[in-house]
Amino acid sequence: MKLADVSIRRPVFAIMMIASLLVFGMVSYPRIGVDLFPNDSSINGATAVALVVRKQSGANTVAVAHQVQAELDALEPVVKKAGATLSVPTNNAPYIEHSINDVKFDLWFGALLAVVVILFFLHDFRATLISALAIPTSVIATFVELPTTPGWAT
Repeated sequence: MKLADVSIRRPVFAIMMIASLLVFGMVSYPRIGVDLFPNDSSINGATAVALVVRKQSGANTVAVAHQVQAELDALEPVVKKAGATLSVPTNNAPYIEHSINDVKFDLWFGALLAVVVILFFLHDFRATLISALAIPTSVIATFVELPTTPGWAT
């Protein structure tokens, strides 16, 4: 018996909420086999097999993307030996990493500008140094203490 000959006869059901009315109905009978799909995949005009990987809610997108890429790198020799190629047409991890790096840069640049403005107005390096250390320390202490305050999340 081949894998293409096996079919699953259990129906797939779906639950839909329509205007506060719960509707429960059969969607399809899944089966394993070769079929002609109306939605074919192609990359640069060549026929392709598309696999979409979606992270779970709350998962780290960048970590998931790096783990998937590591698995693809491990599969690359096997796939090449079979005469196929692997490609990743979309990946959100570089965009997210770039955005995080931009935020880090903006924080450091903002801190530098604040120190320059304080130095400009106070004309005293010692007072500027004290202010430059006191402001981030008080902000960090506030965010450390905030979760212990009753009712802070409401």
